[in-house]
Amino acid sequence: MVAIAAIRAQNAKFAAQKHANKVCVFVGATNGIGESTLKALLTLLSSPTIYVVGRSASRWEVQHQQLRQLNSQAKFNFVQAEVATIRGVDEACKQITASASKVDYLCMSAGYFPIVGQIKTPEGLEQCFTLSYWSRIRFLHNLLPALQQSPRPRILSILAAGHDTILREDDMGLEHNWTIPNFAKQSSTMKTLTFHRFAAQNPAFTLIHTWPGFVLTDVERKPKPGAETNFLWRWTFPVLRSLGRMVMSLRAIPLEESGQRHAFLLTSEEFGPGVWRFNEYCEPSPRSEALEKYVKEGKQDAVWDFTVATWEKALGSGKS
Repeated sequence: MVAIAAIRAQNAKFAAQKHANKVCVFVGATNGIGESTLKALLTLLSSPTIYVVGRSASRWEVQHQQLRQLNSQAKFNFVQAEVATIRGVDEACKQITASASKVDYLCMSAGYFPIVGQIKTPEGLEQCFTLSYWSRIRFLHNLLPALQQSPRPRILSILAAGHDTILREDDMGLEHNWTIPNFAKQSSTMKTLTFHRFAAQNPAFTLIHTWPGFVLTDVERKPKPGAETNFLWRWTFPVLRSLGRMVMSLRAIPLEESGQRHAFLLTSEEFGPGVWRFNEYCEPSPRSEALEKYVKEGKQDAVWDFTVATWEKALGSGKS
């Protein structure tokens, strides 16, 4: 484990170097780990331009005042969008690229643990899968020209590194095999494989996939069982949620510490161009022979083709 004291020391060293005029895009930073990472990053940069993509303008107004206290020189831009849809991602990217000629840091953390089961978006995609994979890769794809203008582009996806160990090639979208374990493994494996494809085509890119571990965040904002859910499950869910929070509180990483660790991974020059996988303590994730085999066999190309086809299907759904 990399001690948090060492992380803070490295962050302080980075801040002392006066990195100025960085352009940063945060997706999922209006609460939780993303917000904590943004707060930590603001203390490390001089005169940055920050784009925060989120749904609630009213929540942003409160958050904006707090963030400005951390860095009065920062320029903030709130991009209101529904990132659980591909159309929402496209609209957000249009707004960003209309004023940003480059992007230095792209941090993506939107999502939640799908304990309530599948929820379909208006475009027909499973919502948690969309937030964890489809929309994140769409952001990376759409912002690619701006990222290519940065001398040191870095992409951080906070998801489930280390769980990327198996790929269901016969059912990539999990239309017939959706379970929570399958979702975690499939979305993570597809994410890392797609990162390898981007890295091969963009040798200056640093793409980092992390597993944040157990971090106490605002779970009250996450989806809850709806009326269509099993009656018994709707009643037991609050109890299980409370028990889960009690267990997590005993071993959870403090939210502020998680932000410091992810800000370190996002900025540290220790990790150069290529694909990196880390656990919650900034240690490299265990080696995955299956993942290495997939990369060697070029499975990332098959994943990419399926990803593009899924986007096209969603955009052709005719729904808004």
